[in-house]
Amino acid sequence: MKSIIDRSQELFLEQVSVLHIDLKPEMTMSLINTVNGIAEKIVEARTAKRNVVDITPQEERAFYASAEGKALIEGTTNVIYLAWLKHYRKRWEPKSKKKLKKEKSPPQPKRRYIKTVETNHYIPRFILKKYWAESGTLTRHARVNRDNWEIRQIGFGEWGHQKKLYSDKLEDRFSLIEGDAAEPIRKILATYPLNDPERLAFLGYLVVNKLRNPSYRRLLIEYMLPVTTAEVGKEEANNPEFQRDIYETIFENNDLYDQIASPLLWSRWVMVRTNEPVFVLPDTASIWGTFNGHRILVAPLTPTACFVSSGILETEKRVIPDELSNDELARVISRSLIASCQNDFVSHSKFPKPAATGLKDELLSRACRIIGELLNLAE
Repeated sequence: MKSIIDRSQELFLEQVSVLHIDLKPEMTMSLINTVNGIAEKIVEARTAKRNVVDITPQEERAFYASAEGKALIEGTTNVIYLAWLKHYRKRWEPKSKKKLKKEKSPPQPKRRYIKTVETNHYIPRFILKKYWAESGTLTRHARVNRDNWEIRQIGFGEWGHQKKLYSDKLEDRFSLIEGDAAEPIRKILATYPLNDPERLAFLGYLVVNKLRNPSYRRLLIEYMLPVTTAEVGKEEANNPEFQRDIYETIFENNDLYDQIASPLLWSRWVMVRTNEPVFVLPDTASIWGTFNGHRILVAPLTPTACFVSSGILETEKRVIPDELSNDELARVISRSLIASCQNDFVSHSKFPKPAATGLKDELLSRACRIIGELLNLAE
């Protein structure tokens, strides 16, 4: 089969005049589907009306070395080559030309008019509406004590916001980041490959979504307070507007962003999926942690899908994240998400009453160990 794929790709590439790098993930996915489809057809054809027990490798090698086998290989090669060429002419060539033209003469950026807002969303409204609300309603669990919760239904617009968290300029910037991330989120949930810009937009959204969270904002301001007090005095250092201005400088610090994002980018990405709605969205948005000295990120996307940057290092990104479905792993992640919340979280209406959670860091370590074991088994 390798000779079929190699030769068909060789013939195809001889006809390619232009190809944009952003199409690499899509084409890789097409190649995977081609290989799987051909393998299935070969097995089906070679086992038809035959007892599988009687088939030997020697017999198969002899068949493909025969005139009949060589003709089959050549015919299959041409079918694949022509199918790819047709798809290239219809989709990949025009998309490549369009992207290259846009890069050569990019459109002038539209002028943005920054709106004045009173309420700042630290959990994007579009995420709540599209992926967590049921008929416009959220199921909210408010903490009574460590392991007890008050559950009630609220409108999706009633949760995930506070007044005067950020400046209008920063709020506008967050809106742009959310807009850039909407399509990558849809694709990653649909197990569709992301190109490099989409991958970076998705990761940027996750990082910024954590940095903008009130819990992280509060921790950063408290951490900086001794320094700012020494610089400007106690009164000014405790001024809410001054604290906001200091906090917002982190979104202009590219070095800080790289220190946070780079380990997450070059960590093996995993999508954990379940049939039952066991994942929750905490008011902290996601979890940052470490495992074996490596940064990890756990970010629930829907009640049945959770993204994990696992801390398992890699040097080349996979076209799509690893897909895992494991009940124990899902339960451990769910408990860690609940343990991470400050005051409340939202869930699907069919989410069971939360059990005792345990310590967040211990649960995260356990989840990472399970992921490592499952990935090793898969390989």
